[in-house]
Amino acid sequence: QQEFNCMMAACIGNQLGRLFQLGNGRQHFARFLESEFSGELMSFIEALNEVRVKCGRQPDAIEFTVAKSLFDSYLEIGSENQINLSEDIREKCRSDVANGAGAGLVAFHNFGRAERETR
Repeated sequence: QQEFNCMMAACIGNQLGRLFQLGNGRQHFARFLESEFSGELMSFIEALNEVRVKCGRQPDAIEFTVAKSLFDSYLEIGSENQINLSEDIREKCRSDVANGAGAGLVAFHNFGRAERETR
């Protein structure tokens, strides 16, 4: 938390404090964050970070059940937490999950690409 606060202070300096002093500054800022960084996207990024903590910084492969859960939750069209993503990356992840079903492991590379594309 302290590292994040220091980074934010370096990026925006005293401007955020001034923004919050405006009439509805805090509310407008919250709406801006919601519109720019959807809750679904934040959840997807957090889920990938959890995978990295468990499996290593940038794992080559992850368990099939974990990959399927990530795909079904965030990448599948029509899923409740669907993130905005190019069809190309979505289909590469779908293919990785399908190909990993028998082996029990799924390549992680395209999930990382999905995360980078959304930032």
